Amino acid sequence: MSSVRQLTVLGWSAGAAVVGAVCLYTYTHDPRVPGVYPPCPLYTWTGLYCPGCGGTRSLHALLHGDLAQSLQQNPFVVVALCAAAILALRALQARRHGSARRPRPPLRLLVLLPTVMIAFGVLRNIPGFEWMQPT
Repeated sequence: MSSVRQLTVLGWSAGAAVVGAVCLYTYTHDPRVPGVYPPCPLYTWTGLYCPGCGGTRSLHALLHGDLAQSLQQNPFVVVALCAAAILALRALQARRHGSARRPRPPLRLLVLLPTVMIAFGVLRNIPGFEWMQPT
């Protein structure tokens, strides 16, 4: 096996191990219990919700199969996780079929995702959009 291929396999393996460890920890440690996770600094200092507020609770609910609760905590996290999973599967598929090039995410996704994240972060702090705030 070439050294580049070994590094690629090592990189994917390390990434999968980190994602697995984060998911296992989040699955077994309820974020609604005080002191398990650090609080959001932005919310602590300003009282404003960042785009990630509720993300850990959202992931916890998703890992327990509760999609409705996950969407209620942070719908952006659910969408971002789906996009990340699709991109990872596309990259794995390209590698499996022997593509030498690393597949790139579509440009519109690279523009759309940060734009939606910023809009989500702003809207969830505006009166009338309380449904976007984590519970």
